[in-house]
Amino acid sequence: MEEKQETGLGESNEDIRENDSPEETALPAEAEAVAPADGDADDVTLEPIGDPAAGSTGVAPAVSPDAENGAGKPGQNVIASLLDYLEIFAFSVAAVLVVFTMLFRLCRVDGSSMRKTLENGQMLITTSVGEPEPGDIIVFSMTTDSPYYDLNEALVKRVIAKGGQTVRIDCHTGTVFVDGKQLTERYAVLLDSAGHDSGVVQQYPTYGYDRETRMFEVTVPEGHLFVMGDNRNHSTDSRTTIVGMVDGRRVLGRVILRLSPFTTDFD
Repeated sequence: MEEKQETGLGESNEDIRENDSPEETALPAEAEAVAPADGDADDVTLEPIGDPAAGSTGVAPAVSPDAENGAGKPGQNVIASLLDYLEIFAFSVAAVLVVFTMLFRLCRVDGSSMRKTLENGQMLITTSVGEPEPGDIIVFSMTTDSPYYDLNEALVKRVIAKGGQTVRIDCHTGTVFVDGKQLTERYAVLLDSAGHDSGVVQQYPTYGYDRETRMFEVTVPEGHLFVMGDNRNHSTDSRTTIVGMVDGRRVLGRVILRLSPFTTDFD
């Protein structure tokens, strides 16, 4: 028994063969029987596509999807390209805003406590990435209930020591020691009221200060920072009870860039 195969036209080869007996399908005298070239072939006559007399190749022309949809016109292509550019631009702006809001902050210096490293009115960029280390300049909010400062007011100071370290300051010379090691502070100045670097200490700590030895000493609690302004005679910082030790959770970011004049070096 022959295997039944689908012709794709609704009938199988077997059905076709069963319906055509030898008597009913005898070829006319003028017709020639053509044997299949390769193996078994479907008993289906393939009609040519197109008009042979008109020179048709017998192949149906391909129709592009764009042609069917009416696309591909110059005006439509320009509009589509513009929409793509606008979409990319909008996405890029949104991504930049998210990154800048989450990781960076734009701040303006207000005051003279960081002279001559930072001047009043200069714009800074800070980042919240990474932990502040001694020598870094940070922006932080107040950590005290002092009536002199709003808790939401941001201050900018330099980190001198972090939790567990001991700070000693010679209030006669202004020399700073951390864990017994003298700091080299090229950035620190002792400006007088006229703005000249007089080299004379005029501001004294309000706690931890020995008047006889003129030494200030304190150990920084864990999770806190000891900070000072570079303008040592005109800075309200960790040497006073108004600011005290800065809770690390109050740090808004580390200064990484000064916009004008541009610099990333604050030493």
